[in-house]
Amino acid sequence: MSDGVNTAEIMSQMTRVAIDMLEAIDHKPFRQRAKEIAKTLLGRGRASDRDPLFWPAGFLLLGLTAAAEFSRTGIAAEIGDRCLQAAKMYLDRWSSRGQQVSYTDDALAGCAMIACYRLAGEEVYLTMADAVYAYLMKAPADAEGSVIYHPSGGNRCIYADGTGMVVLFLSEYALVRDRARESAFRLAKLQLVNYRKYGMDEATGLPYHGYELCADGSAERKGLVGWGRATGFLLMGLAGYGKAATDPEMASFTKDLFSTVLKYRRRDGCFPWHLQSTNAHVDTSATAMIGWALAGSRKWLSELSSVDEGKTGIRDIAAGLTAYVKDGTMTESLAECVDFGEHPQRYGVYPWGQGAALAFLSQFHRKG
Repeated sequence: MSDGVNTAEIMSQMTRVAIDMLEAIDHKPFRQRAKEIAKTLLGRGRASDRDPLFWPAGFLLLGLTAAAEFSRTGIAAEIGDRCLQAAKMYLDRWSSRGQQVSYTDDALAGCAMIACYRLAGEEVYLTMADAVYAYLMKAPADAEGSVIYHPSGGNRCIYADGTGMVVLFLSEYALVRDRARESAFRLAKLQLVNYRKYGMDEATGLPYHGYELCADGSAERKGLVGWGRATGFLLMGLAGYGKAATDPEMASFTKDLFSTVLKYRRRDGCFPWHLQSTNAHVDTSATAMIGWALAGSRKWLSELSSVDEGKTGIRDIAAGLTAYVKDGTMTESLAECVDFGEHPQRYGVYPWGQGAALAFLSQFHRKG
Protein backbone atom coordinates (compact mmCIF):
# COMPACT_ATOMS: atom_id res chain seq x y z
CA MET A 1 0.00 0.00 0.00
CA SER A 2 2.88 2.33 -0.62
CA ASP A 3 1.91 3.77 -4.01
CA GLY A 4 -0.96 6.11 -4.71
CA VAL A 5 -2.86 3.74 -7.05
CA ASN A 6 -3.01 0.84 -4.62
CA THR A 7 -3.82 3.12 -1.73
CA ALA A 8 -6.73 4.73 -3.57
CA GLU A 9 -8.09 1.38 -4.76
CA ILE A 10 -8.04 -0.29 -1.35
CA MET A 11 -9.32 2.77 0.46
CA SER A 12 -12.16 3.10 -2.04
CA GLN A 13 -13.20 -0.50 -1.42
CA MET A 14 -12.97 -0.09 2.35
CA THR A 15 -15.04 3.09 2.36
CA ARG A 16 -17.82 1.46 0.34
CA VAL A 17 -18.01 -1.39 2.85
CA ALA A 18 -17.96 1.03 5.79
CA ILE A 19 -20.80 3.08 4.29
CA ASP A 20 -22.85 -0.09 3.74
CA MET A 21 -22.24 -1.13 7.36
CA LEU A 22 -23.32 2.27 8.63
CA GLU A 23 -26.48 2.17 6.56
CA ALA A 24 -27.23 -1.33 7.87
CA ILE A 25 -27.06 -0.05 11.46
CA ASP A 26 -29.52 2.72 10.67
CA HIS A 27 -31.88 0.67 8.51
CA LYS A 28 -32.45 -2.61 10.30
CA PRO A 29 -35.35 -4.77 9.08
CA PHE A 30 -38.66 -4.09 10.84
CA ARG A 31 -38.76 -7.56 12.41
CA GLN A 32 -35.30 -7.08 13.97
CA ARG A 33 -36.24 -3.65 15.30
CA ALA A 34 -39.44 -5.08 16.81
CA LYS A 35 -37.43 -7.74 18.66
CA GLU A 36 -35.04 -5.12 19.98
CA ILE A 37 -37.88 -2.93 21.21
CA ALA A 38 -39.41 -5.90 22.98
CA LYS A 39 -36.09 -6.74 24.66
CA THR A 40 -35.73 -3.13 25.77
CA LEU A 41 -39.20 -3.14 27.34
CA LEU A 42 -38.28 -6.32 29.20
CA GLY A 43 -34.98 -4.82 30.36
CA ARG A 44 -32.87 -7.22 28.32
CA GLY A 45 -31.92 -5.04 25.37
CA ARG A 46 -28.36 -3.90 24.73
CA ALA A 47 -27.47 -0.24 24.51
CA SER A 48 -26.51 -0.70 20.88
CA ASP A 49 -30.10 -1.76 20.13
CA ARG A 50 -31.48 1.65 21.02
CA ASP A 51 -28.62 4.13 20.57
CA PRO A 52 -27.64 4.98 16.97
CA LEU A 53 -24.42 6.63 18.20
CA PHE A 54 -23.18 3.59 20.12
CA TRP A 55 -19.53 2.66 19.63
CA PRO A 56 -19.85 0.34 16.57
CA ALA A 57 -21.40 3.22 14.61
CA GLY A 58 -18.91 5.57 16.24
CA PHE A 59 -15.99 3.61 14.82
CA LEU A 60 -17.49 3.63 11.32
CA LEU A 61 -18.08 7.38 11.54
CA LEU A 62 -14.53 7.88 12.80
CA GLY A 63 -13.17 5.87 9.89
CA LEU A 64 -15.26 7.64 7.26
CA THR A 65 -14.36 11.13 8.47
CA ALA A 66 -10.69 10.13 8.65
CA ALA A 67 -10.92 8.94 5.05
CA ALA A 68 -12.52 12.26 4.12
CA GLU A 69 -9.57 14.10 5.67
CA PHE A 70 -7.15 11.73 3.94
CA SER A 71 -8.63 12.65 0.56
CA ARG A 72 -7.48 16.23 1.00
CA THR A 73 -3.97 15.07 0.10
CA GLY A 74 -5.30 14.92 -3.46
CA ILE A 75 -4.97 11.15 -3.86
CA ALA A 76 -8.67 10.47 -4.26
CA ALA A 77 -10.97 13.40 -3.67
CA GLU A 78 -14.07 11.50 -4.76
CA ILE A 79 -13.53 9.02 -1.92
CA GLY A 80 -13.50 11.81 0.61
CA ASP A 81 -16.66 13.41 -0.74
CA ARG A 82 -18.49 10.10 -0.56
CA CYS A 83 -17.32 9.45 3.00
CA LEU A 84 -18.14 12.91 4.28
CA GLN A 85 -21.63 12.82 2.82
CA ALA A 86 -22.33 9.40 4.35
CA ALA A 87 -21.20 10.57 7.80
CA LYS A 88 -23.18 13.80 7.56
CA MET A 89 -26.35 12.01 6.47
CA TYR A 90 -26.12 9.56 9.36
CA LEU A 91 -25.60 12.35 11.90
CA ASP A 92 -28.35 14.44 10.32
CA ARG A 93 -30.82 11.59 10.76
CA TRP A 94 -29.78 11.21 14.40
CA SER A 95 -30.25 14.93 14.95
CA SER A 96 -33.69 14.91 13.31
CA ARG A 97 -34.81 12.27 15.81
CA GLY A 98 -34.15 14.47 18.81
CA GLN A 99 -30.35 14.60 19.10
CA GLN A 100 -30.29 12.52 22.29
CA VAL A 101 -26.94 11.56 23.78
CA SER A 102 -27.46 8.45 25.88
CA TYR A 103 -24.14 6.81 26.74
CA THR A 104 -20.46 7.47 27.32
CA ASP A 105 -19.78 5.58 24.08
CA ASP A 106 -21.45 8.37 22.11
CA ALA A 107 -18.23 10.33 22.59
CA LEU A 108 -16.67 8.39 19.70
CA ALA A 109 -19.37 9.56 17.30
CA GLY A 110 -18.84 13.01 18.80
CA CYS A 111 -15.33 12.99 17.36
CA ALA A 112 -16.88 12.46 13.92
CA MET A 113 -19.20 15.42 14.52
CA ILE A 114 -16.16 17.60 15.14
CA ALA A 115 -14.49 16.22 12.02
CA CYS A 116 -17.59 17.03 9.96
CA TYR A 117 -17.51 20.57 11.32
CA ARG A 118 -13.84 20.95 10.42
CA LEU A 119 -14.31 19.50 6.93
CA ALA A 120 -17.62 21.07 5.95
CA GLY A 121 -17.49 24.23 8.05
CA GLU A 122 -21.14 23.79 9.03
CA GLU A 123 -22.02 24.96 12.53
CA VAL A 124 -24.75 22.35 12.93
CA TYR A 125 -22.14 19.62 13.53
CA LEU A 126 -20.42 21.64 16.22
CA THR A 127 -23.81 22.08 17.87
CA MET A 128 -24.20 18.30 17.82
CA ALA A 129 -20.83 18.00 19.53
CA ASP A 130 -22.01 20.50 22.14
CA ALA A 131 -24.69 17.97 23.14
CA VAL A 132 -22.07 15.25 23.65
CA TYR A 133 -19.93 17.61 25.71
CA ALA A 134 -22.89 18.64 27.87
CA TYR A 135 -23.71 14.99 28.53
CA LEU A 136 -20.16 14.11 29.56
CA MET A 137 -19.84 17.09 31.88
CA LYS A 138 -22.92 15.90 33.81
CA ALA A 139 -22.34 12.15 33.50
CA PRO A 140 -22.12 10.09 36.72
CA ALA A 141 -18.55 9.83 38.00
CA ASP A 142 -16.74 7.97 40.76
CA ALA A 143 -15.22 9.60 43.85
CA GLU A 144 -12.11 10.65 41.89
CA GLY A 145 -14.07 12.21 39.03
CA SER A 146 -13.71 9.47 36.42
CA VAL A 147 -16.74 9.08 34.17
CA ILE A 148 -18.50 5.78 34.92
CA TYR A 149 -19.02 3.50 31.97
CA HIS A 150 -22.75 2.68 31.79
CA PRO A 151 -23.77 3.45 35.40
CA SER A 152 -27.08 1.60 35.19
CA GLY A 153 -27.75 -1.07 37.80
CA GLY A 154 -25.42 0.52 40.31
CA ASN A 155 -22.31 -0.06 38.21
CA ARG A 156 -19.36 2.06 39.44
CA CYS A 157 -16.64 0.65 37.20
CA ILE A 158 -14.23 2.64 35.08
CA TYR A 159 -13.33 1.01 31.77
CA ALA A 160 -10.41 1.66 29.45
CA ASP A 161 -13.01 1.79 26.66
CA GLY A 162 -14.90 4.70 28.17
CA THR A 163 -11.77 6.49 29.33
CA GLY A 164 -10.24 6.43 25.85
CA MET A 165 -13.38 7.60 24.08
CA VAL A 166 -14.11 10.37 26.58
CA VAL A 167 -10.55 11.72 26.50
CA LEU A 168 -10.36 11.58 22.71
CA PHE A 169 -13.59 13.53 22.32
CA LEU A 170 -12.82 16.12 24.99
CA SER A 171 -9.39 16.76 23.49
CA GLU A 172 -10.82 17.26 20.00
CA TYR A 173 -13.64 19.40 21.37
CA ALA A 174 -11.24 21.66 23.27
CA LEU A 175 -9.58 22.56 19.97
CA VAL A 176 -12.79 23.84 18.38
CA ARG A 177 -14.66 25.38 21.33
CA ASP A 178 -12.61 28.11 22.96
CA ARG A 179 -15.21 28.70 25.67
CA ALA A 180 -14.91 25.09 26.83
CA ARG A 181 -11.17 24.62 26.27
CA GLU A 182 -10.11 24.77 29.91
CA SER A 183 -12.92 22.64 31.31
CA ALA A 184 -12.61 20.02 28.56
CA PHE A 185 -8.85 19.66 29.00
CA ARG A 186 -9.23 19.51 32.77
CA LEU A 187 -11.78 16.68 32.64
CA ALA A 188 -9.78 14.83 29.97
CA LYS A 189 -6.57 14.93 31.98
CA LEU A 190 -8.37 13.82 35.12
CA GLN A 191 -9.51 10.65 33.34
CA LEU A 192 -5.95 9.84 32.30
CA VAL A 193 -4.38 10.67 35.67
CA ASN A 194 -6.88 8.43 37.42
CA TYR A 195 -6.42 5.55 34.99
CA ARG A 196 -2.67 5.76 35.34
CA LYS A 197 -3.04 5.67 39.11
CA TYR A 198 -5.70 2.97 39.45
CA GLY A 199 -5.95 1.01 36.20
CA MET A 200 -2.39 0.05 35.26
CA ASP A 201 -0.42 -3.09 36.05
CA GLU A 202 2.94 -2.15 37.53
CA ALA A 203 4.64 -5.39 36.52
CA THR A 204 3.90 -5.16 32.80
CA GLY A 205 3.17 -1.48 32.28
CA LEU A 206 -0.07 -2.45 30.53
CA PRO A 207 -3.64 -1.48 31.46
CA TYR A 208 -6.23 -3.65 33.07
CA HIS A 209 -9.56 -3.62 31.26
CA GLY A 210 -10.95 -1.52 34.11
CA TYR A 211 -11.14 -0.86 37.81
CA GLU A 212 -13.51 0.09 40.59
CA LEU A 213 -12.68 2.33 43.54
CA CYS A 214 -13.08 0.83 47.01
CA ALA A 215 -14.35 2.54 50.14
CA ASP A 216 -10.83 2.71 51.60
CA GLY A 217 -9.51 4.68 48.62
CA SER A 218 -7.81 1.74 46.92
CA ALA A 219 -8.96 0.22 43.64
CA GLU A 220 -9.95 -3.28 42.58
CA ARG A 221 -8.56 -3.98 39.12
CA LYS A 222 -10.90 -5.70 36.68
CA GLY A 223 -10.48 -7.99 33.71
CA LEU A 224 -7.37 -8.92 31.78
CA VAL A 225 -4.07 -7.10 31.79
CA GLY A 226 -3.16 -6.16 28.23
CA TRP A 227 -6.40 -6.91 26.42
CA GLY A 228 -5.69 -5.52 22.96
CA ARG A 229 -8.76 -3.36 22.48
CA ALA A 230 -8.64 -1.96 26.02
CA THR A 231 -5.05 -0.92 25.39
CA GLY A 232 -6.06 0.49 22.02
CA PHE A 233 -8.82 2.60 23.55
CA LEU A 234 -6.49 4.02 26.18
CA LEU A 235 -3.83 4.82 23.59
CA MET A 236 -6.38 6.54 21.36
CA GLY A 237 -7.31 8.81 24.25
CA LEU A 238 -3.68 9.51 25.06
CA ALA A 239 -2.89 10.25 21.41
CA GLY A 240 -5.80 12.66 21.13
CA TYR A 241 -4.83 14.43 24.32
CA GLY A 242 -1.20 14.66 23.26
CA LYS A 243 -2.19 16.21 19.93
CA ALA A 244 -4.24 18.88 21.69
CA ALA A 245 -2.25 19.69 24.82
CA THR A 246 1.40 20.09 25.79
CA ASP A 247 1.64 18.08 28.99
CA PRO A 248 4.97 16.49 30.01
CA GLU A 249 3.28 14.19 32.54
CA MET A 250 0.88 12.68 30.02
CA ALA A 251 3.55 12.65 27.30
CA SER A 252 5.67 10.47 29.58
CA PHE A 253 2.71 8.14 30.21
CA THR A 254 2.07 7.89 26.47
CA LYS A 255 5.69 7.22 25.50
CA ASP A 256 6.06 4.54 28.15
CA LEU A 257 2.90 2.75 27.04
CA PHE A 258 3.83 2.96 23.36
CA SER A 259 7.29 1.54 24.07
CA THR A 260 5.76 -1.33 26.03
CA VAL A 261 3.06 -2.16 23.51
CA LEU A 262 5.44 -2.27 20.54
CA LYS A 263 7.21 -5.22 22.16
CA TYR A 264 4.16 -7.40 21.63
CA ARG A 265 3.88 -7.24 17.85
CA ARG A 266 3.44 -10.51 16.04
CA ARG A 267 5.70 -11.49 13.16
CA ASP A 268 3.08 -10.23 10.70
CA GLY A 269 3.28 -6.73 12.22
CA CYS A 270 -0.11 -6.98 13.92
CA PHE A 271 -1.08 -7.53 17.55
CA PRO A 272 -2.72 -10.53 19.19
CA TRP A 273 -6.08 -10.13 20.90
CA HIS A 274 -4.27 -10.42 24.25
CA LEU A 275 -0.96 -8.59 23.99
CA GLN A 276 1.23 -10.80 26.16
CA SER A 277 0.05 -13.88 24.27
CA THR A 278 2.11 -13.13 21.18
CA ASN A 279 1.27 -16.49 19.57
CA ALA A 280 -2.48 -16.01 20.08
CA HIS A 281 -4.96 -15.13 17.34
CA VAL A 282 -4.55 -11.76 15.67
CA ASP A 283 -7.09 -9.04 16.42
CA THR A 284 -7.17 -6.59 13.56
CA SER A 285 -9.45 -4.19 15.45
CA ALA A 286 -6.97 -3.84 18.33
CA THR A 287 -4.12 -3.59 15.81
CA ALA A 288 -5.84 -0.77 13.95
CA MET A 289 -6.63 1.13 17.15
CA ILE A 290 -3.04 0.91 18.36
CA GLY A 291 -1.80 1.85 14.89
CA TRP A 292 -4.12 4.87 14.76
CA ALA A 293 -2.74 6.10 18.07
CA LEU A 294 0.85 5.58 16.94
CA ALA A 295 0.33 7.31 13.61
CA GLY A 296 -1.30 10.25 15.34
CA SER A 297 1.53 10.62 17.85
CA ARG A 298 4.54 10.87 15.57
CA LYS A 299 5.42 14.31 16.86
CA TRP A 300 6.96 12.76 19.95
CA LEU A 301 8.09 9.42 18.54
CA SER A 302 11.55 10.94 18.28
CA GLU A 303 11.62 10.98 22.08
CA LEU A 304 11.08 7.24 22.34
CA SER A 305 14.07 5.15 23.41
CA SER A 306 14.32 3.92 19.82
CA VAL A 307 13.13 6.13 16.98
CA ASP A 308 13.45 3.34 14.43
CA GLU A 309 11.36 1.00 16.58
CA GLY A 310 8.51 3.50 16.62
CA LYS A 311 8.57 4.25 12.91
CA THR A 312 9.03 0.64 11.88
CA GLY A 313 6.14 -0.30 14.11
CA ILE A 314 3.77 1.96 12.19
CA ARG A 315 4.92 0.70 8.79
CA ASP A 316 4.72 -2.93 9.89
CA ILE A 317 1.24 -2.44 11.33
CA ALA A 318 0.02 -0.88 8.07
CA ALA A 319 1.49 -3.67 5.96
CA GLY A 320 0.30 -6.41 8.30
CA LEU A 321 -3.20 -5.01 8.58
CA THR A 322 -3.59 -4.55 4.84
CA ALA A 323 -2.92 -8.27 4.34
CA TYR A 324 -6.15 -9.01 6.20
CA VAL A 325 -8.28 -6.74 3.99
CA LYS A 326 -10.37 -8.90 1.65
CA ASP A 327 -12.48 -7.16 -1.00
CA GLY A 328 -12.58 -4.04 1.12
CA THR A 329 -13.55 -5.77 4.37
CA MET A 330 -11.31 -5.85 7.42
CA THR A 331 -11.29 -9.50 8.47
CA GLU A 332 -10.11 -11.20 11.69
CA SER A 333 -11.48 -8.71 14.22
CA LEU A 334 -12.34 -10.06 17.65
CA ALA A 335 -16.07 -10.19 18.40
CA GLU A 336 -17.69 -7.91 20.98
CA CYS A 337 -16.49 -8.33 24.56
CA VAL A 338 -19.58 -8.45 26.78
CA ASP A 339 -17.87 -7.64 30.10
CA PHE A 340 -14.70 -8.10 32.12
CA GLY A 341 -13.03 -11.38 31.20
CA GLU A 342 -15.64 -12.27 28.58
CA HIS A 343 -13.80 -12.44 25.27
CA PRO A 344 -15.59 -14.81 22.87
CA GLN A 345 -13.01 -16.25 20.52
CA ARG A 346 -14.87 -15.39 17.35
CA TYR A 347 -13.12 -13.47 14.61
CA GLY A 348 -14.60 -11.92 11.53
CA VAL A 349 -15.88 -8.70 9.99
CA TYR A 350 -17.27 -6.17 12.47
CA PRO A 351 -17.95 -2.40 12.38
CA TRP A 352 -15.24 -1.66 14.96
CA GLY A 353 -12.60 -3.45 12.93
CA GLN A 354 -13.69 -1.85 9.66
CA GLY A 355 -13.92 1.65 11.12
CA ALA A 356 -10.69 1.50 13.11
CA ALA A 357 -8.74 0.11 10.14
CA LEU A 358 -10.11 2.78 7.82
CA ALA A 359 -9.19 5.48 10.35
CA PHE A 360 -5.67 4.14 10.82
CA LEU A 361 -4.86 3.58 7.16
CA SER A 362 -6.22 7.03 6.32
CA GLN A 363 -4.04 8.64 8.94
CA PHE A 364 -1.01 6.55 8.05
CA HIS A 365 -1.11 7.54 4.40
CA ARG A 366 -2.12 11.12 5.06
CA LYS A 367 0.95 11.73 7.21
CA GLY A 368 3.25 8.99 6.03
